[in-house]
Amino acid sequence: MSESSENEGGGPGKAFYRTLAEASSDIITVVDSAGTIMYANGTVETVLGYEPDEVTGTDGDEYVHPADRDSVTETFDAVRAAPGESRTVEFRARSADGSGGWVEATMQNLLDDIDGIVVSGRDVTGHRERERELVTTKERMELALQGANLGIWDWNMQTDEVSRDELLTEMLGYTQAEMGDRMRGWEEIVHPDDEKRHNEALSRHISDRTPYYQCDHRLRTKSGDWKWVRTTGKVVERDENGSPVRAVGIHQDIDDRKEYERAIEQAREELRQVIDLIPDPIFVQNRDDELLLTNEANAKMVGSTREEIEGEREPDVFPDTEHYEKRRQRDLDVMDSGESMECKETVTTTDGTTRIFQTTRIPFDTAKAD
Repeated sequence: MSESSENEGGGPGKAFYRTLAEASSDIITVVDSAGTIMYANGTVETVLGYEPDEVTGTDGDEYVHPADRDSVTETFDAVRAAPGESRTVEFRARSADGSGGWVEATMQNLLDDIDGIVVSGRDVTGHRERERELVTTKERMELALQGANLGIWDWNMQTDEVSRDELLTEMLGYTQAEMGDRMRGWEEIVHPDDEKRHNEALSRHISDRTPYYQCDHRLRTKSGDWKWVRTTGKVVERDENGSPVRAVGIHQDIDDRKEYERAIEQAREELRQVIDLIPDPIFVQNRDDELLLTNEANAKMVGSTREEIEGEREPDVFPDTEHYEKRRQRDLDVMDSGESMECKETVTTTDGTTRIFQTTRIPFDTAKAD
């Protein structure tokens, strides 16, 4: 074939295609049927650091990572066996400085035309690194979701299609197929006493455009039990009219937390019953003079009920202004010193009766969360 710009048939010649190859931002090489490099353009120096003459006449396998040679050889053999065939393969290429990078190479069999196989390679190292980062991020997110008992859902609010991940369905003991891909799959397992509350929370979010909505509700597991789940969701897409199009969110298994809260509430109720059985007045008061807790005997003494006086300040409950300041100072002294105090004090109840009590004041610190 002539080196002129046109061949005998009037079409472009070798010089034309060489010019195109040299102008390409991809590595362009031509190898013979044995895999020996017969030509390399200048981009091989830009990407891999080799002079074109340095690689010409060498075996192409030398620049392929050993772990990737089988896949490259398989692709090369398939292309070589089929004239006009074109295939693509990714591999790690060895650079002149000993480092490596990922190359996506497209091989095309042109043995009949130019007695060679054209290999066009582009650097995809950055793309591979981003893929690896995405995989790592996804793995970390899945571990975090598993550790926190979280499941993700994605709801198309126009078609009613819902995508649920396996963490969510497995939380309830179902397969993804059993849960289905429609919102009605959720509606069939939500506790009837909780559905309205959940829907109201969602409606407020949609109409008021609050940052997100959240609701604790019970869902029926595959075994027939009820599991407490916290749903947190957000509308992430609306149409031109402002109507919601898509919402995403998470389900969190809070069954253990709810069980703990029930145990605390039961213990609190049992304590309440115990102190209500004590005939002497008992109350808990803070530094702001608020009555945090009182038993029935104390409420009866002031002519009221527990519900009416808990949360109120002592001056609003006891009309006895004459002795109030002394009692108040004693309370502060006990809280400041951290030591108990016993004393006699006079109390005038709401019906005007004056009574003398032997009172024990005990300092008390409310437990604080870590």
